[in-house]
Parts: sequence; C-alpha cells; structure tokens
Amino acid sequence: MEMEELDRQILDRVYGAPEEEVFVSGDFLDLGDTYMVNQALARLTRTGDLRRIVWGIYDRPERRIVPDLPPRKLERTALVLARCRRWQIVPYEDVALALLGLSDRVPEIWRFHTDGGKAAFQLGRQWLRFLPGESRWMGLDHSSAVVLQALTAVGPQDLSQERLSAIQAALTTEQRRRLLQDAGAAEAWIFQAVEQICRD
Repeated sequence: MEMEELDRQILDRVYGAPEEEVFVSGDFLDLGDTYMVNQALARLTRTGDLRRIVWGIYDRPERRIVPDLPPRKLERTALVLARCRRWQIVPYEDVALALLGLSDRVPEIWRFHTDGGKAAFQLGRQWLRFLPGESRWMGLDHSSAVVLQALTAVGPQDLSQERLSAIQAALTTEQRRRLLQDAGAAEAWIFQAVEQICRD
C-alpha cells in the first residue's frame, strides 16, 4: 500500500469517529502491518494532522488553543491506557462527578482505581493517575461504575432531581439499561435513584 493511501485511510478513520475518541496503533492494523502503521502515525503527527496526547495515543488536533483536555477525552485516554494494560478501572469520586457534569471543579489529577499496577501520565497541565485498590464497582460496565461512584459521592441528602436529570441526559438508552442491571446489589437509596435515572 502506498504511504499516501495509508495516511488517508488513517485520517478518514480518525476524523470519522466522535471528537472525543482516541486511538492507538492497534486500531489501524487492519490497514497495514505494525511498522507501516507506526511510520504513518509518526508522519501524520509531524505534519500536524494527528496529535500525540501521550506516548502511543493519538487524536485529532484541536483547531484552537486549549490548555486542558476536556473530561470526555481524558476519560477515553484513561480507558485506552487501561485497555492496553488489560486493567479494569473505576474513577475516583471527584472524577466521576466531573465526568457527569455534577461538579464545577475539574480535577488537575484524574485518579482511577485499578486492578492492575500503579502508573501516572502527564497530559499538558493535567495528570492521569492509576492507583491499585479495591472499588466496589470494579468489574461493572464503565458507564455504570461512573454513575454509581458519582451517586455515592453526592449522597442521599444532596441528590436533587436536577442532578438525576443531568445523569440521565449523559447516558444512552443502552447505558441506562445496563445501569439498572448493575445497580441491583447497591443500597436501596442508590437503586431508587437509578430507577429514576432509567425512567423514559
């Protein structure tokens, strides 16, 4: 395959994906072998058509100066890093609140519980930090774990209808279906909140 054709196919895939998506070389191995793909990613990074967020992870570059990555892109980057290491992750409570828009405070350090090793990655002014440790939501669907962690952080006293509506708006129909299943073992007040979130 010609270099230009491989570059075009990679860019078509990147720019055809949702804006918050991030990629590793393995996402393009159906287009060429590892060497060819890595060379193409290096070329496209040099020309500014792709951005290297952190070693081995790429996205489409911002067309404006943005000092920090938005929450969803940080989340996607964390998920890709975890996937490459075969880790499961659950965000800390402050991160879960930020991901769902339930907090005005955006963490500088995005911490995740993991069933794997300890690691930290700097992304501009921000950090992703993976810390080994137990989380009661480990092993659940990721979107369910985010919601359940956020509900735990808010607590029953501060759980308003406005917050429940914000969570509902952040989830797809399929994510709400899985959330209802995943919340079965949670405390009664959490399950009741999830029932309200999952109502059509």
